[in-house]
Amino acid sequence: MPNGKCKGCLKENVDLQLSHLIPTSVYRLLDSPNAPNRNPVLITSKAIVQTSREIRDYVLCSPCEQTLNRKGEEWVVPRLATRAKTFPLFDILTAVTPEVDEPDVRAYAGANNPCLCVEDLTHFALGIFWKASVHSWKSGPSGTIPKIEFGPYGEGIRSFLFCGGPFPDNVGLRVNVMPAPVAPMVSCHPYEGTKSERAHNFNFYVPGILFALVVGGGAPEETKGHCFYRSPLHPILLKDLSEEVQRRPKDTYFRGKAAMALRKRAGNGLD
Repeated sequence: MPNGKCKGCLKENVDLQLSHLIPTSVYRLLDSPNAPNRNPVLITSKAIVQTSREIRDYVLCSPCEQTLNRKGEEWVVPRLATRAKTFPLFDILTAVTPEVDEPDVRAYAGANNPCLCVEDLTHFALGIFWKASVHSWKSGPSGTIPKIEFGPYGEGIRSFLFCGGPFPDNVGLRVNVMPAPVAPMVSCHPYEGTKSERAHNFNFYVPGILFALVVGGGAPEETKGHCFYRSPLHPILLKDLSEEVQRRPKDTYFRGKAAMALRKRAGNGLD
């Protein structure tokens, strides 16, 4: 167990735990126990392979690991979608009347649902986004996942997670739940979506939930107003985004293969 600086509490010379970018309990949901190879499929910019290897590294001390587990993971992960077609969070969400009910999307007010833990969902989402922003995680013996960049806004997120600070300014969180039964039993680590000079959008997916984060001083006011945590209604969308979720890993792989081919071509001095 290496000794170093914890990126959560910022304490020096502490024992660092083998932290996971995506909680290890999420990987268990992706197993296929009745298949010849039960392991989930890992898709990176370099390979598509079935493996038991998880995305992990020495990043946090034990108390900070426990903070992320206790304040978010313990509640959220047991309520994610499963291969058995159960999805407890969907059941919780749809037990109340939606505020908006359209053919392709419904919107719910988490504030009207006493069984929904807003704090836990928020802490879970920001914890994974933040971990992706402070470390280049190992995706294999030689591969790494590049950090996403929060710039000056990362410190406010760290303070919210580990120091009891307020929800950070210039940050908006959106939560989209998939209708049951959930088709894409995959997990996508945080990645950057659209961006402008003053605002960046990031996304990640765990079985049944697509989380989106907008960060920056130029974040649209309407996005901040609809922030899952900051809005008094705590809005959640119920919408089928299966196509988007399933397309993202494939795009990552093919973009990576194209980039490697171009680098190889340039190294050989070809036009």
